[in-house]
Amino acid sequence: MEISRVIIKKFRSIKKADIWVDSINAIVGQNNSGKSCLLRALNVFFNYEKEESAFVDGVHSFAPRAISKVEIHFENFDENRTPDKYINNNKVMIEAAFQLNAKGCKRTIKYKSGNNWVTDSECIEEIKKQIEFILIPPNRDAKALELMEHSVLQLLVEEKMKEATSARDNYTVKFRHAINHLETNALDKIARDAKAEFPVNKPFDIKIKYSKTISYKDFLSDVSISIEESGLSHPLVECGSGIQSLTIISLYNLLGKARDENIIIGLEEPETNLHPQAQKELIRYFKGLVEKENILQLFFTTHSSQMIDQVDHTEIISFKKELCENRGFITTVNKLPKDFFDKYDLDDFKYYQFHRYRNSDFFFSSHVIVTESKNEVEIIKRIGDAAGFDFETNGLSYLNLEGVDKAKYTIHLLNELEIPFLIILDKDFFVSYLNDDYASSLNTQGFPQYKTEYKDEELIKVLIPNENDRNDVLSKINTNHTAVLNTLEKHNVISMRYSLDLDLVAVRTAQEKYYDLLRLPQDKRNVQELTGMRKGIKRIDRIVSAFESLETSSWPYSYSRIRKMMTKITRELA
Repeated sequence: MEISRVIIKKFRSIKKADIWVDSINAIVGQNNSGKSCLLRALNVFFNYEKEESAFVDGVHSFAPRAISKVEIHFENFDENRTPDKYINNNKVMIEAAFQLNAKGCKRTIKYKSGNNWVTDSECIEEIKKQIEFILIPPNRDAKALELMEHSVLQLLVEEKMKEATSARDNYTVKFRHAINHLETNALDKIARDAKAEFPVNKPFDIKIKYSKTISYKDFLSDVSISIEESGLSHPLVECGSGIQSLTIISLYNLLGKARDENIIIGLEEPETNLHPQAQKELIRYFKGLVEKENILQLFFTTHSSQMIDQVDHTEIISFKKELCENRGFITTVNKLPKDFFDKYDLDDFKYYQFHRYRNSDFFFSSHVIVTESKNEVEIIKRIGDAAGFDFETNGLSYLNLEGVDKAKYTIHLLNELEIPFLIILDKDFFVSYLNDDYASSLNTQGFPQYKTEYKDEELIKVLIPNENDRNDVLSKINTNHTAVLNTLEKHNVISMRYSLDLDLVAVRTAQEKYYDLLRLPQDKRNVQELTGMRKGIKRIDRIVSAFESLETSSWPYSYSRIRKMMTKITRELA
């Protein structure tokens, strides 16, 4: 049995979220965006007794008098162990609703039968015969860790002892022999001595013995774990949180095997106190667990781009904050659709080949700046410096495409996850060169000419959904760059007049700087010569020098538009 879908309504900061889940589920997002909501919702569903006080204290409340609901769909269950009434079109769908009242919190549990919901307080307990959810929280103090350690150890030892004593219980006999030895020696002697000290002579004896029949179970509460390394032994409570989490997960995996049930683990920030290589190994360990062991599914929150780099993007659940007048903010949840690659006709191998070598910081960002190359990133930061703004502010990240042909991989990803982004593109992203290549399309002034039809109209539709705006851009793309910038701004897009380097070449002062940088003789100091030396003018050190030779009033319109839009984004993030 496994979870296939989770629907959350009015729980903590989530108004509504509908999430299909996988074996590995990496929960990412900005700080304080409500990432733990999913883990707590699962815990509320499976282990209500551990979360009831949080409801009563208002921690799980979305709004006063709101009814919180957690609906979970299960698939791949054992039909022989699942009552027929719960099975609905090869799924089991159960909803738990929670409402605060004068007496505390009222919980109502229902299962779906056909199109109707039927109240049944036992259905979750039936499900838990096949599947168990374990939440391992972050920042475990010594007491909390000790309780978790003792709990799983006691359960595990009990299960293992059941196996060992199923035919004959030799363990309890040995424990009783030890108790008898203690009673007939030390305890009987103490009893005789106590009688001798009795103040009056009475015709009775004193006996000291255990007040109940002892079995091996009475000794399990004091079992504990130590980690031994290089001849030294350390109690688990003194180890790093990474070792603690992995040890507890391993024990629950053993428990699942012993009970013949599947375990779902919820884990917050497992990367804490682990170095980057260990974080990568941790993900490989997680994948091995869900592929081969009784840990059937794993949900974890993370702030680590190292860990995100190791999972498929279809395994990422993105959480974001949205301002809300009534409660400060609400959390929105997004995940790539199951048919993501088919939907956009993307080659998954090429897609991951592109993204595997990019930093995944943008998954945690409030706003992403997409550029064609790292040259744009360098210039954007210098534009910020010149304007008196820090364009590396917290919550802002940069993603460079290293080629316009890779744009679709990023555009579709950010759109599906609803991560806000500004994209800065050369003109040849929108329309092709007039003669299909740069060199043969230069006009008499030395600048490239372009066609008047979109190169990839389907991708343009994603960036510019409004048909009138698309037509307006296309009609003016070769004649009125300012008008094009104005229209594109509505869609968080900037198009260079030509490109980052050529837009500078179009400015007289920058031309002179380029002549000096390239050490051109007087008879070759013309624009045609510069634009013909494309590799020379595209070098980032020369672009920077040419840019810094300009007064702000002389910047190309594209550069000024970058300043305007970046300043707006930076202010919004402040």
